[in-house]
Amino acid sequence: TDTERTVGNVWKELLGIPSVYKESDFFDVGGNSFKAAKLLVHLRELGYDIPFPVLWKHSKLCDLASYLDSENGLTQITKLPQDVNSYPLTEVQRRMLLLEHQTPGAYNISLKLVLAAGICLDKL
Repeated sequence: TDTERTVGNVWKELLGIPSVYKESDFFDVGGNSFKAAKLLVHLRELGYDIPFPVLWKHSKLCDLASYLDSENGLTQITKLPQDVNSYPLTEVQRRMLLLEHQTPGAYNISLKLVLAAGICLDKL
């Protein structure tokens, strides 16, 4: 299918391999979790927005292409609004702000660690 060819070309470029086949498995032909993340970015640029578990479940080229051809893989990607100086608070942010005003420091979590060995400040 066209989707298999498109995704296959992305795989070849991403994995540095000369060819892939319908039954090729992304992880068997050189893919790993880091390359999977890059693959998902490439797919998003093509208009597909899929989560990691989908790639693990549909790691064969034909299975992934079939998934992407279904309505499950299609996503309407909207453009972000232009930058403005401020955005309205969400309800969660509003509540956190209210609670912080009522009880200052409520969202500060202090932690003290005692290290058994010294710290090499030059390496920090």
